Amino acid sequence: MRLSVKEYDPGYRPDAHQYKPYLNGVLVKNCFTADEDSGYVLIYKTDESGNYLLNELRTEILTEKLFGRVELVKK
Repeated sequence: MRLSVKEYDPGYRPDAHQYKPYLNGVLVKNCFTADEDSGYVLIYKTDESGNYLLNELRTEILTEKLFGRVELVKK
């Protein structure tokens, strides 16, 4: 199953916020898309303090794709 909170994403579902994404058994924070079948999550990157990291122009939040065993658990 693929879930996303982004409306333009093919995995978008209005109830996506009702699921918790886990990567290799660890809860993933700042996740906006998770795909169990393909084994990845997309997250917003943060610094050590939890602040979002921005691109050079400071117009977009940086993202990262992490791979592993993905599990989506309904709250």
